[in-house]
Amino acid sequence: MKIVVFADSHRDNETMTFVVKKERPELVIHLGDHITDAEHLQKDFPEIPMEMVPGNTDTVICYPYEKTIIKNKKRIYITHGDRYNVQFGLSRIFYKGESVNADMILFGHTHIPYLENEGGIWMMNPGRIGRVSRNSIQASYGIILLKNDEICCSIKNI
Repeated sequence: MKIVVFADSHRDNETMTFVVKKERPELVIHLGDHITDAEHLQKDFPEIPMEMVPGNTDTVICYPYEKTIIKNKKRIYITHGDRYNVQFGLSRIFYKGESVNADMILFGHTHIPYLENEGGIWMMNPGRIGRVSRNSIQASYGIILLKNDEICCSIKNI
């Protein structure tokens, strides 16, 4: 199973559409800031399942702020990350992921890509998919491949 992970799109629907057409995922996960972008993407690609959580700038409250999904027998914990103060460290979000028996923790918020295996749990921040006019941050997204009992993941720049 191929999963594309977006965070912090900030109204850059064009870049997400480009990535989905290029990668052809079986699932898209959007980690908030701007969840309405994920809703637009869902309308454009109704055949692709989408999971989404709101971020700190989202006003839509009809989605849970965090959830655990199961794909190919792997538990994936998703949240934006702001409620765990990920900009100051990852221990709080790591312990939350551990408490729900996650195989993988996905978060955004900092706009900084991060990918590490911590104690057998993959932690990924795909970075910011929304392009920045100041060119200070490279747009990026995450790829997760679930095959048999393996998790293979990477972060790609636009």
